[in-house]
Amino acid sequence: QALQAPNDEGKLAILQQRARAMRIEVPLDVQTYLLRYGRRDMASLLSALEQLKDAAFVGKRKITVPLAREILGELLGERLGQRLDENGRRE
Repeated sequence: QALQAPNDEGKLAILQQRARAMRIEVPLDVQTYLLRYGRRDMASLLSALEQLKDAAFVGKRKITVPLAREILGELLGERLGQRLDENGRRE
């Protein structure tokens, strides 16, 4: 029997488990935002979580939805070969 991709609840549980392992606090609204607006495969979700952690550490910021929006905007811009301004708009 082939492995099934986790449903949304399973993906949230995996994100929570990874955040605990990374010793970071990621509010549920941020996890939900990543799931709703980011790429939905687990590799991309976990990569976004890692980048959120790094951005929060470097910028000495809390992990919030606005920070997640910035990170996802940067990831989207990189995939499209575009630069985005601080509001997530194409430059």
